[in-house]
Amino acid sequence: MWLIREVLSREACLARALVSSASPALANLLREVSAELGVPVQERISAIH
Repeated sequence: MWLIREVLSREACLARALVSSASPALANLLREVSAELGVPVQERISAIH
């Protein structure tokens, strides 16, 4: 499960299960969020265990 959130407010923007964690799949996910919000997205990935 991948969760994209806005850092300052910590609001969840999108959560989705992806079959692949390859760069193209993640890039598409971030592009989708960016287009929906109408703002640029700075990519940063962190894992929470």
